[in-house]
Amino acid sequence: MRKIFTSVTVLIFLGLSFSAPARAAVKAGTTCTSKGQIKVSQNKKFTCIKSGKKLVWKAQASEPAAPTSFDNLLANYKGIPAAAWRSTQANIAANTLPTPPLEVVLGPNTKMPYNKSVSERALRKVTGIFKNFAQPPRQTSVFNNFTDLIWAKEYLAKFTNPFIVTNTYADQAVEHCPSEFLCRGAFGNYAEGTGLIINSVSLPDDVYIIPFAVNGAVDIHEFTHTIQKAQFLEMNKTRHWGHPHWFSEGQPQVAGFTGASNTLAEYKEMRTKTMDAPAKGLGGYSPADISRFYVLQSATGPEPATKELVYTIGYITVEALVALKGIDSTMNLVKAVASGDTFEQAFKKIYGIEWIEAEPILAEVVSKQFLEVRKFATSNG
Repeated sequence: MRKIFTSVTVLIFLGLSFSAPARAAVKAGTTCTSKGQIKVSQNKKFTCIKSGKKLVWKAQASEPAAPTSFDNLLANYKGIPAAAWRSTQANIAANTLPTPPLEVVLGPNTKMPYNKSVSERALRKVTGIFKNFAQPPRQTSVFNNFTDLIWAKEYLAKFTNPFIVTNTYADQAVEHCPSEFLCRGAFGNYAEGTGLIINSVSLPDDVYIIPFAVNGAVDIHEFTHTIQKAQFLEMNKTRHWGHPHWFSEGQPQVAGFTGASNTLAEYKEMRTKTMDAPAKGLGGYSPADISRFYVLQSATGPEPATKELVYTIGYITVEALVALKGIDSTMNLVKAVASGDTFEQAFKKIYGIEWIEAEPILAEVVSKQFLEVRKFATSNG
């Protein structure tokens, strides 16, 4: 019995000794066999890619942690872009609402600077982004160049504005179309029964076409303005104001860029291009500069010298809020202001912190990101 037991033990030992070896750890740069194959090794993800004539493993960069509160917003600021983009894309993917009818109207001598399908896709996306909020029943997008300015003023006169405002739709058309070349920009309004977008088109045709227009970001931005105003109309308000100018433009900018980008990489590229600009009229991107910007672009009215920064600094500020509480939180803030709250009251209600406490944190987070993008710039002023 002793010999038999020993023999069995030896056989078991030999069987264990010659069993399949443990899987070797994957290392970046080592060869692999199937392009596109993904493996996880030592808590890292690797993808098999073609490099030259060989297939090799490439490590996938892990996404930075997303911020979850103002307490860790600064520590996790690198996770802001991904969190904001995913919030918007999740709403688009979950949308079941029908897209409102879109009417595109061109001046008799005006060519649409991009295909109508761009606007149609943008409207479909923005409907999804803000699917949980009141929206115009339809959208009307008017395009005119300088030659058609008189036509635009006459055409826009037929729309009734449900709000008390200081300028008419015709005034807006004139403001953004002072000459052939400087005829650019757009206004998102709410007219009786429709969202109304006034688009100024430069001459000669297509001389001023930006990538953000061709990919639909500009259309989403302007459609968002009409949805902002729909919140006030739903509350039977005759005015559509109360939130800071930096927020009023920053929110549509976030919606436009995150909504128009089909991938996170595409969004990050678009974001960086937008941020890589001097702080015109502000002097720089220090936390103190950002804090001063919030005051200059408050709800009392935009300060002219720094007005254009609402599309950059305002954008990155609202992006941080979206990363924390989702894209819905921004329209919930608009809705709270429309119901009668001050911006500060609405901010506390939505984000759980007083604006006076959140502001220096946001200023530092926004400053840090701009200075990283602009670190090789000779001037940030």
